[in-house]
Amino acid sequence: MVASAIVMRRAIAYLSTPILTVFFMQEFLVLTFEQFLFILLNYSSTSNKERGNPD
Repeated sequence: MVASAIVMRRAIAYLSTPILTVFFMQEFLVLTFEQFLFILLNYSSTSNKERGNPD
C-alpha cells in the first residue's frame, strides 16, 4: 500500500511537469488524428467500391 502510494505520487509529479504533459498531449493528438484519417480513408474507399461494384 505504501509503495503504491509513493508510485502514484511520483506519477502525479511527473505528469504535473509541463514539458511531459505537452509531450503526452501531442502524442495523443497525433494518434487520434491518424485514427481519424484512417477511418476517413477507409470510409471513402469502401463507399467508392460500393458505388463502382454492385456485387
